[in-house]
Amino acid sequence: MNNVASEMEHLNKLARQDPGKRFTRLWENITHPLWLSHACEQIRRNRGSETPGVDGQTAWDVDMSLIANLAKGLTDGSYRPTPVRRVHIPKANGKTRPLGIPTIKDRIVQQAIRMALEPIFEADFKSCSHGFRQGRSSQTALRDVARGYPSTSWIIEGDIVGFYDNIPHDLLLEQIRRRIADERKNVPYYARERKHPGKMKYVRYADDTLILVYGTKQDAVEIKQKVADKRARMGLTLSEEKTKLTHWDEPVRFLGYEIRGIARERGVGIRARLAIPREKTRKIRGDIERVCEYHQIPEPDLLTHVSAQYTGFCNYYNYATAPQKAFSTLSSKTWWATAHYLARKHRCSIKQMLTRARKAGRYAEVTRGSRKRPTFREFVGKREVILDLFAPKTGKLQGLLKPQDWKVDLLPVNLGNWQSGRSLATRLEAMDRSGGMCERCHINPVAEVHHTAALRQKRTRVARVMSDKSQRLTAVALCKPCHLESHGRRLRQPKEGSGQTWNAGCAERRSPSVGTAS
Repeated sequence: MNNVASEMEHLNKLARQDPGKRFTRLWENITHPLWLSHACEQIRRNRGSETPGVDGQTAWDVDMSLIANLAKGLTDGSYRPTPVRRVHIPKANGKTRPLGIPTIKDRIVQQAIRMALEPIFEADFKSCSHGFRQGRSSQTALRDVARGYPSTSWIIEGDIVGFYDNIPHDLLLEQIRRRIADERKNVPYYARERKHPGKMKYVRYADDTLILVYGTKQDAVEIKQKVADKRARMGLTLSEEKTKLTHWDEPVRFLGYEIRGIARERGVGIRARLAIPREKTRKIRGDIERVCEYHQIPEPDLLTHVSAQYTGFCNYYNYATAPQKAFSTLSSKTWWATAHYLARKHRCSIKQMLTRARKAGRYAEVTRGSRKRPTFREFVGKREVILDLFAPKTGKLQGLLKPQDWKVDLLPVNLGNWQSGRSLATRLEAMDRSGGMCERCHINPVAEVHHTAALRQKRTRVARVMSDKSQRLTAVALCKPCHLESHGRRLRQPKEGSGQTWNAGCAERRSPSVGTAS
């Protein structure tokens, strides 16, 4: 195998050409070192790659020797999965959700298997399914709901009790055998173009579903019962409390939006109105205000983090009906929260802070396309970091005519980095000094920032701030090989439970979205 991407495209092409084809020799792909290497790179792009399993390893501990040994273990049958590390993450309702974290070796194997199966089964999946599929998203699911509303009478909001705890794995394996050759059992093929009953439209994103019924309330009740019976045969139970039957002119919740049918002009027909729930707006406001309470955070870091929070919220909800009023209100609240942060940081009133900021050029009018607005800004070397409160233009769901590629939103800066002398200012200044090329070999592009001054862990907060200022002068921008050489080919990993991140000891990876290490 010379090219993993080409092989995956070939599998997808064969699956589409022959819906009844059963594939063989996939195991040869999965156990190939090149395939496993690509699987590891896919995992490294995920922030969760820095979370260790029970063995304490992360994706950055993987080298070609480990890949080769993993391929050998899979080939000769000596590979055995390791128990997952169990953690509990908080839910919005105050409860916790159990989460299992596999070891990095197991994650590589799982990703390699997914890379082999996804091209095949993507050809079989129904168009009503939108969750975790390439070219599909929550926006395409909302688009299909909006398109179905003009003919809708009743809506069934589906909710499965403990869905992820009760997934019928035997039925999933049966569907896998239908496509993947297995000499022990020959499962008949089921037509992929089976349509749902003509009186309904089914839209699903993972375990969130909406069924739009085109008929009477009795039709909706019968469909709801048929769905419950079908789920019961699969070992799944619909929640009586959350599985509701709603009239088209009453609001339903789907993928974070509030959807309600409203009559068109002159009362002819109906259309879907998508609104931003008030609690979602209150939550993002609370998150931004909470961050701005920590006036010890360096200004470039806070401006970047708050901008990412605001932009991320607006990018998700820009498909709502007339969202600009909500965006404008949030923009105002964000501006005032940032102003209070700066006033507390400089120990003065907001009026005094603004006067000083205008004179210093830290509060000025910024242009984005044809739009202008005054905002806070900081300069790190020659780079400008601003409080970006420019909301995106209102999106049109009807314009999403075909699957679209996702663009990853800028993730918030890790606000703890500044405490270890790794603030945004430190990284940007090192990048500016290097001109984008490694300061050691002068050949490779910069991948990481190396801190030459030792960082002691037990320091007061004032000492940490002073350390950050000194690090700005001594940090060196290096490529990955040179960074490894600087640390004797070994980068120290934090102990589990220490509260440190992978970057807290010595390494900081480059964020492609901002062109700096993060």
